Amino acid sequence: MEIKNRQLWKRNAALFITSQGVTLFGSSIVQMAIIWKVALETSSGLWVTLLTLAATIPQTVISLLGGVWADRYPRKRLIIMADGGIAAVTLMLALVFMLVRGHI
Repeated sequence: MEIKNRQLWKRNAALFITSQGVTLFGSSIVQMAIIWKVALETSSGLWVTLLTLAATIPQTVISLLGGVWADRYPRKRLIIMADGGIAAVTLMLALVFMLVRGHI
């Protein structure tokens, strides 16, 4: 039974790390796509700078608090809430872009 639990733990850890890697990669792609879209539309270095700061400052602040939150709250719930929040904001941004373009 010990060997089976060890193998199950390794499989679960690999699945978790892989899924978090995919989520992080997807979020980074969306972040860069938004910045490039604004850069191409406005040709303004100021807007690119502001969007880059708007994308990185919240990440930095939350990263500073992340360890404390992970110690105090259930990690599974924190991960679900974080990924759900990212998905909701991405959907909201997609809707805003479609509304601005007049596709809705």
